[in-house]
Amino acid sequence: AAGVAHEINNPAGFVSSNLHTLAEYHDDLQTAITAFGARRAQLEDPEIVATLPAELRQRIADLAAMEETLDLNYIMTDMGSLIAETREGTDRIRRIVADLKAAIHPGQETKVVTDLHAVIDSAVNLVRHDTQHRIEIRREYGTLPAMATYAQRLNQLYLNLLVNATQAITGQGTITIRTGIEEHQAVVSITDSGSGIAPEHLNKIFDPFFTTKPVGAGTGLGLKVAYDIAHNHGGTITAESAAGAGTTFTVRLPLGEVLEAIGEDQV
Repeated sequence: AAGVAHEINNPAGFVSSNLHTLAEYHDDLQTAITAFGARRAQLEDPEIVATLPAELRQRIADLAAMEETLDLNYIMTDMGSLIAETREGTDRIRRIVADLKAAIHPGQETKVVTDLHAVIDSAVNLVRHDTQHRIEIRREYGTLPAMATYAQRLNQLYLNLLVNATQAITGQGTITIRTGIEEHQAVVSITDSGSGIAPEHLNKIFDPFFTTKPVGAGTGLGLKVAYDIAHNHGGTITAESAAGAGTTFTVRLPLGEVLEAIGEDQV
């Protein structure tokens, strides 16, 4: 499975790269078509048309008819949408592969002194395209010390929780992130205003490949990966929810282990 995930990454990578270039070509082409249309409109001015040879007037009319037949405005608009949707699809492939690789082989980098708020902010930026104009993200940050963590893994943890929250919200909604210290633990909670989780599913959500989402909408690995990352840090992750009443995921990381790992003078 790890090998398959690696092999998927390769074609997905160049498809994503080509789409980026294609988006730039589309923008250039749109600029050119708009400029040509403006020039043609000038040539269709009755005073200018009267000064043009009959053959040239016919060619201008033919160009106008071809543009109308091809419906270039619709093509360019639809092409932009198709490119954007496809790039969103390749981003989702990347996230799925990352989750799959993390679930199979959760390699750990060296612990580094980490600002948890900066890690959370980075994860928020990664989901911003999914939340713009639809979901308000509220940050109610308390005071947290610097901590020795596997920072990239924590970024994946918070990203998975935020992606899960955005997918739980249909239409407009809010995601509230709260941080603070409780009982010598760094506590981060992420609350969404989404559809919530049924009681019979709540004790299964961290199981690998368990999902209540439609086919093609989720792998059932995101929360499993988040669970493993929290426990690899000596912490815990819990969920509170009710159907139709939103969900709160709470991640607790021990401060005692952190103080011993980096020294009180660095906190």
